[in-house]
Amino acid sequence: VVGLYGNNCSILDVFVSEDVAFVAAGGNGVEILNISNPSNIMQISNYTDNYNNTWSLDFNDQQNLLYVADRYDGLEIIDVSDLNSPMELGQLKMESAVEIDVFGNYAYITLYGNGLSIVDVSDPSNPLEISLFEYDDSVIKDVFVNDTSCYLVNDHGLLKLNVSDPVNPAIESVYRNYHNADGVFIITDLIYYANGYSGLEILQIKPTNLNYYLAGFLVVPGLIMVYFGIKLLNKINEEQNRMEKIVRNYWL
Repeated sequence: VVGLYGNNCSILDVFVSEDVAFVAAGGNGVEILNISNPSNIMQISNYTDNYNNTWSLDFNDQQNLLYVADRYDGLEIIDVSDLNSPMELGQLKMESAVEIDVFGNYAYITLYGNGLSIVDVSDPSNPLEISLFEYDDSVIKDVFVNDTSCYLVNDHGLLKLNVSDPVNPAIESVYRNYHNADGVFIITDLIYYANGYSGLEILQIKPTNLNYYLAGFLVVPGLIMVYFGIKLLNKINEEQNRMEKIVRNYWL
């Protein structure tokens, strides 16, 4: 251990941008820390409001906006362009906001026991919920968005949603297991899936192929026969992906 920061709070999530760490600190709200010297972490500022149970956060470094899932206080959008004086720009009350991932103009927020909320954050001062996705009455524990795909970890496995139309999220595939999974992260075409006591699983995203097999001409004396065949594999939509498990049960 080269550095430690506590401040008598429960650290639940962190996002690092250069020499600054934004920390979801539970009842202490959001802690903004200078980590340029890991052995001497210093608090720059702290953001709190009337009710604090800051669970997770995401950061837009281009707009200097911090998106916070503040449990029963819902979504909070905080301007951190001045690190010494963070200021709330907008808020959306919702039931039990736990995990958050922001992609483009949309925030994807898991609501503990109440599904996934997709929120339009194009206007930070007026975030608007545009859809709510629920599946099998299960608890969604984590979310990761990659372009038009949204991956959800729930009690029964890993769900992949097509969110090309965020108003109408649709299930593309389900990877089922019953090992109390908790988290997911994606780099390029690999899915890192924290599968509870079953360990870390690495899944590979593979595009569905549309294969056409064209056979040529068979020449028979006195007769020309044309054999023409087309074989369709899986689904016609080339945009759809399937997950093929390549490595499993790597213990942490």
